[in-house]
Amino acid sequence: MEPLPVPLGEVSAGLRTRQAVRTRGTLDLLEVGDPGYFVLRDGAARVVAIPMPELGYALRRLLGRRVEVSGYVRQLELDQGVCRFRGRQGVPQSLCDDPELPAKPNLDRAGRSSWPTISITAWSGSDITPFDKPKVPDRLGDILDSAGKETITAVGRFCGAGLCGGLNEPAPSPGAWVLADGSSAIWVVGRQPKGNGFSLDPTDKGDTRHWLEVNGRVRQCGAVRCLRAKGVALVASREEDKPDPAPKEHGDDRNRNYVKPLETKPSSLPASRAVVPVKRAPMRCTPGETSLCQRTSAPRATYVDAS
Repeated sequence: MEPLPVPLGEVSAGLRTRQAVRTRGTLDLLEVGDPGYFVLRDGAARVVAIPMPELGYALRRLLGRRVEVSGYVRQLELDQGVCRFRGRQGVPQSLCDDPELPAKPNLDRAGRSSWPTISITAWSGSDITPFDKPKVPDRLGDILDSAGKETITAVGRFCGAGLCGGLNEPAPSPGAWVLADGSSAIWVVGRQPKGNGFSLDPTDKGDTRHWLEVNGRVRQCGAVRCLRAKGVALVASREEDKPDPAPKEHGDDRNRNYVKPLETKPSSLPASRAVVPVKRAPMRCTPGETSLCQRTSAPRATYVDAS
């Protein structure tokens, strides 16, 4: 199964956990080490990027650049626990759960309290800075900044009760929910996120894939600014959030800073897993095998201490 192209916002919201994805964002260093940890960000969306051991040096050359990475999405924990792995005691539990991938870091260590709780273990990456689409003006931010007393129409992703991050202020009132677009977000009050033919749940992360159009006025709600809605409608997702296809030919100019996917012989991985980028026939999944069939194996990793 090829990695699924998705916006980083879906990854950071936890909608793609334990799936192989291809996404894009700006790459920054999160923690120095060998290979170290990185953060991939796009507006308010942030995820921890864990490189395969052989990819760490190549990713460090892309710091501060707009990149597209392929990898496997996993949830991070404060303390994941330990297990016995190939005769070794006390190794991180994630190494037993995903023996082909590096161990996940524990978030209870010093300096990690502000880290995102979603990670992507990257096995390929490419610099798309010269070729990325120009940033579309942050329409929600522009509208909110220019809002006066008149009624405005704002379009953004439904983020429920703060499910996408990006807002540090608490909800101004019970039932408030968040509308977000890029780096801008605002609490919405006065109307529930439902209308003709739809009803969204502010506590359900799955509903954050939907986009809404809200008519209303910007008001001060206590210590925070909010959008008092008069009408809510379901609209199509923003097309510019979808990643472009990856470079196809090695000789293409788009590949000048392309980090080739790591290759491993199929015999070194379990027969039930697909290998990236080696193409295989699609697996037929039964209901009990769905999570396994969704996984795209990466090359086997050596043990990496989670400390």
